[in-house]
Amino acid sequence: SAILLQTIINQFNSNVDSIVLGIYTTTGIVAMYSLVIQLYHIYGSLSTAISSIYQPKVSNMVFRGESDRKVTESLVEPSRFQLFILLLTLSGFALFGNNFIALWVGDKYSAIYPITLILLTSSTLELSQNTITNVLKAKNLLHGQTFILAGSTAVNFILTLLLVPRFGAIGAAAGTAFSMIFGYGIGLNLYYHFKAGIQMRYYYKKVLE
Repeated sequence: SAILLQTIINQFNSNVDSIVLGIYTTTGIVAMYSLVIQLYHIYGSLSTAISSIYQPKVSNMVFRGESDRKVTESLVEPSRFQLFILLLTLSGFALFGNNFIALWVGDKYSAIYPITLILLTSSTLELSQNTITNVLKAKNLLHGQTFILAGSTAVNFILTLLLVPRFGAIGAAAGTAFSMIFGYGIGLNLYYHFKAGIQMRYYYKKVLE
């Protein structure tokens, strides 16, 4: 049930910007923003591919009753790979994103560059940690993550409603970025540490070494 709810929440969260933009702006802006979402999903797929490879190993460690320290250590390697690939991609887009967009869809869509950069940057931390979801599944703790994601989505919806009439697509991206940083970043990290038993200080220390 938690997985089903998360699927629904993520689907709504992925479309809330486009829905609000459709209410307050033009169809052209909505079409432009759909390109941003497409790039965001491609960026996210870079990390989920790695996470799926490590799922059996992490799950087996939890089922065998390994200590929290050992489970935390098992998360370091995939998170390093994910963070390296994401930061490499993000830095490449930051440097050459305008040129890429011009070649991909033309100069008239150059406005999607800063919007995409906002979303990619704000989602990098959460995407580099999605292997941790395998621990939550094994420990049957997905319900707590679901509540946090629902809260983050609600904040995203409210902020988008407030910001889009004034700032347009940039406002939609800013609202999403804020909800990701404080919901996915701070909220989920606290949940991982205090409820799931993942030693986040040790985790960050090893990942960033």
